[in-house]
Amino acid sequence: SLNVTGVLSFDNGRFGQIIEGKPKDVELLWEAIQRDPRHTNVVSLGMKRINSRRFANWSMRLCGREEITSANPDIKL
Repeated sequence: SLNVTGVLSFDNGRFGQIIEGKPKDVELLWEAIQRDPRHTNVVSLGMKRINSRRFANWSMRLCGREEITSANPDIKL
C-alpha cells in the first residue's frame, strides 16, 4: 500500500485531485491513474515538494471546491 494522502474534488463534471506523499509513492500512484482506462483526459497541473502534508489525516476524501478553498485559501481550484 502506498503511503499517500490527499483530496479529491468534483466540480462541474470534472475531477481534481491533490496527492501528497513521498515522491516515489506519488509517482507510482500517478502512473497507475494514467494507465487506468476509467480515467480520460488526465493532466498534471504540477508537482512540488512540501514541508508538511495539508491532508495528513485523510487517506483520500471527496470535497467540493468551496470546502477545499475555505480550509486552504492558498489553493486555487
